[in-house]
Amino acid sequence: MGEAKEHPRRLYPRVSALVFVVGGSILLVGLVLLVLNLGGPNAPAEGRGDLTYIQGEADPNRPQQGQLVASVADVTDAQVKREDDQLVFMAEVATGLPQPLKISALEFRWDLAGDDGSTWTVAATIDKTNQATVFSTEGFGAGTVDDTLPGGVSVEGDVIEVRINTEEIPDFPTTFDWSLSTNLRAFRHETDSPRVQDTFPDESSLNFEP
Repeated sequence: MGEAKEHPRRLYPRVSALVFVVGGSILLVGLVLLVLNLGGPNAPAEGRGDLTYIQGEADPNRPQQGQLVASVADVTDAQVKREDDQLVFMAEVATGLPQPLKISALEFRWDLAGDDGSTWTVAATIDKTNQATVFSTEGFGAGTVDDTLPGGVSVEGDVIEVRINTEEIPDFPTTFDWSLSTNLRAFRHETDSPRVQDTFPDESSLNFEP
């Protein structure tokens, strides 16, 4: 059996574009500039199309400025792995990642709960440029914007990777539980922008050990 065809739904910022939940499993879209890509029969256990849509407050008079595929926020696989001296935070999504984004923003956020009790976040953002940051609740922070991050971010096709030399970060945990969330904002400068979100894994977090 061939793969299921994509079912596009072009959506623009009008009040009439509402979000509906159908059958408790498939969310139909009423968002700005988004097209939903439903997965084929070989979709991974994580499942495609398991996105959360939040309508927000869209300006009905805003000009239509192209379209964006909602499935760029649909995580199909994610890993945290060690390669040489670096930790690699990888996410794969259902559709090739666009770059740059003129008016939107796509965020990836790995939340880490260290076995030592610490809490860390590794984040990557695609908008006008690709950026990455790492910070902790204890006050540490570094990023690519000011060249303080000992690592970098790369995007190729449907995969984004953040590579960090954690040995250069004080007190970074060696073992931790982690989960990934995405947030696709239709208008990145609007506080209540319509958006799409996903999490990986859907339920419990995963454990990383070196």
